[in-house]
Amino acid sequence: MNLKAGLTEPEKKLNYPIAHNGTGSLFIYGLKNAEAGKIALFSAGFPDDQSAFMPMAFNLANDGGYLTGVMCLPGFDDRIEQPFTSHFIDGYTPDEMVLAFKEAAKAL
Repeated sequence: MNLKAGLTEPEKKLNYPIAHNGTGSLFIYGLKNAEAGKIALFSAGFPDDQSAFMPMAFNLANDGGYLTGVMCLPGFDDRIEQPFTSHFIDGYTPDEMVLAFKEAAKAL
């Protein structure tokens, strides 16, 4: 197990485009399980960031044989180029959330 600051490190991190809304981040576990047909996708957001879901994603990938991803909507992983202040002031609409999940699932 690779641990950094008490968290399990993802096997891969990538940014994925969200139409009309910048880019989200995706932390991926279980790349060896990509052909298994089982995926799980978690979404981080206020008040929790991606670190809350990383241990569960790691366990599902390693013990359950899933390809797992932990997604972050734009602004919630506090990237330098897209800080937390860049997220929508009123949050995300249901349609925007569905679009973000769809794009993250495609990237996964």
